[in-house]
Amino acid sequence: MIAVAIIAVLLGATKAVRRWNFCRNMANYHAAMELTAIKEASRQYGGLELHFIVETAKVQAEHHARFKREYLRVAYRPWLPIPNEVPPPEPFLVDESSDQ
Repeated sequence: MIAVAIIAVLLGATKAVRRWNFCRNMANYHAAMELTAIKEASRQYGGLELHFIVETAKVQAEHHARFKREYLRVAYRPWLPIPNEVPPPEPFLVDESSDQ
């Protein structure tokens, strides 16, 4: 009976460590992608088409920052579900010339 309890605890601990490692790896991935998107958004561009690139990069940075926070939160709270990955939304292309 004690052996069964010990095995159950070890299996549970192994599953918890795997989940923690997965969540930390996903948080690290999203942190790297967020940094890449921030670098892209901080470049100096001109023109409307390139403005769209900057806006897209900002949206992607926000998306990856959100998932980085979610995975870090879930890594330390095993009772929470692992977040569903969704692609980042595409920003709207705003015509800045219509303001005149």
